[in-house]
Amino acid sequence: MTKVLIALTGAKEWVLKDGSTHSGGVWSPEFVFPHDSFTKAGFEVTVATPGGVPAPIDPASLELTLQENDQSSVDFQKSYLQRPEIGAILARPARLEDLDAGDFDAVFVPGGFGVFQDLGDTAAIGRLIAEAARHEGKVVSTLCSGVSSLLAARNADGSWPFAGKRMTGFPTSEMADFGVADGAPWLPEERLKELQAVYVPGQKHTDVVVVDGNLITGQNGASAKRTAQAVIDRLSAGGLRQAS
Repeated sequence: MTKVLIALTGAKEWVLKDGSTHSGGVWSPEFVFPHDSFTKAGFEVTVATPGGVPAPIDPASLELTLQENDQSSVDFQKSYLQRPEIGAILARPARLEDLDAGDFDAVFVPGGFGVFQDLGDTAAIGRLIAEAARHEGKVVSTLCSGVSSLLAARNADGSWPFAGKRMTGFPTSEMADFGVADGAPWLPEERLKELQAVYVPGQKHTDVVVVDGNLITGQNGASAKRTAQAVIDRLSAGGLRQAS
């Protein structure tokens, strides 16, 4: 059976550079739609957080204005999150530190502001991503701020495995629209470019997916469904949907 690891933030808050805090947590559509898609595809899904702490959903991510004013989408996500089995998964996830990338066919990292606190540029997720990236048959995939989880990945020689790779994620322009770009301790777009990523910022707040080999990235929550489908296509058929 195909096995997918979804690595979620467990941080309720994100500490900004002036010491103040911003709400953290997981961005709902970036977990709900991929988890639903992977499960329906027949994949075995493991959800994990740093330390195995509960994964909080950011309430703001369920606001209608931040969901393309799509009430049906918001209603589906709320219903999905209220399922007892989903609540149990989020309340008692696996410990990221205990996992081995060799046990999974894909490592998938959704976004949310909490990612900047406990998954962005951190060793536990960097190790798993680096291990997965070394195998062409495995997939590394991120959404929005989840792209910052790529920062800590390193090859055995210390080099960054994604240098020269095309990718997208939470662009500085969208962070500015959320009012967090100026206060952020660091900006993923800038950090990734410094590491020689070929960063592909699409039109703001739209569905943008970039595929480069076994790296599949989505720009934001609006990209969640198509990013998940690109992962499914890669794992299920061995083929790759050109999604960019």
